[in-house]
Formats: sequence, C-alpha cells, structure tokens
Amino acid sequence: QQQRNDPPDAHDGEVGQAIVKATARVLHQRAAESRGTQAGTTIVQVLPVARRNAGVASGGVERPTVIHGVAPDFLRVHTWDAAAGGGFDAADLREAAKVCVLGVTPARALFGDGDPLGQTVTLAGVLPCRVIGVLAEKGFSTSGSDLDDLVLLPITTFVGHLSDRIGYSYIEVEPSSAKL
Repeated sequence: QQQRNDPPDAHDGEVGQAIVKATARVLHQRAAESRGTQAGTTIVQVLPVARRNAGVASGGVERPTVIHGVAPDFLRVHTWDAAAGGGFDAADLREAAKVCVLGVTPARALFGDGDPLGQTVTLAGVLPCRVIGVLAEKGFSTSGSDLDDLVLLPITTFVGHLSDRIGYSYIEVEPSSAKL
C-alpha cells in the first residue's frame, strides 16, 4: 500500500472540481424533474463551463484569448447572437466535435476583414478546430474587460483535448424568471 505524503490541501482543486460537477448534475436533474410542475424549482438550465487562457492561431498569427468549453445553450442563456454562421448543437457536444465559435476580437485579429467561417484555427497549440460561427459584438464590461475576446467550443471537446483537470471551472444557472 502506497502512502501519500502530500500536504492536506494538495488535492483541494480536484475535490473542488468534483463538487462543482456533482452540484451541476444535481441542479440539472432537479430542474428537469420540476419542469411542468407547479411546485418546481426556479432553475431552468444548468450550464457547466470549463475555461482556460491560451492561444488561438491561424495562418502563422497567434494571439492570447480565453477558451470556453460550454453547452449548446450558452449563447441563448447569455442572449448572444452570432454575427456570422452559428453555434454548435447537441450532436457536436455528443461527438466532441472539433468546431468552435470565435468572438469578434480573435476573429478580427486572425482574419482581418476575411471570412473566418470554415477556416481552421488551432487552440492552445494542440487542437485544430473548424470555425462555424462568429459572435455578435458585445464590447467591453464596466471593468474594461473585452467581452468579445473569447473562443467557444463544446465542453466535451474542451475536456477531451484542452483540460488539465477533471471537472468544470464553474457552473452557470439559468433562472426561470428574470426577477430572480
């Protein structure tokens, strides 16, 4: 039997990831069970999100961005339209398809005025993916962050190719009413 000599908090990240994943599963199950009932929950949808800072590259140009592994409903929940193309679907999620949706900032940096749809970009230096959409511009947050500096891909693809940990970074919960 092998002993672990790690300090007590060395695996807190793994434990935290397991908790986030389990919480997402329970919330999603409760939301699904309560749909169509009066005594239901205030949760409509639970979206797991995995993310990391990494490069996105095409044609010899690379730039840093934030890569998000998300579910197909991410755009709907965030009321974010596509300026070109569209988002990925449940089949892409199921198949861990190598497809992505670019924010306007990386799309402009990599392709200028050219059309990125159908082009291949490389994420984090290891994952080639086909661009299927470009998000509509949102601009900057009140803190000055560029909301358009991101790349979205199916969370299954992210976990299978880009994640260095088990689980999700966080979960987002869609309430049943905007008043919540």
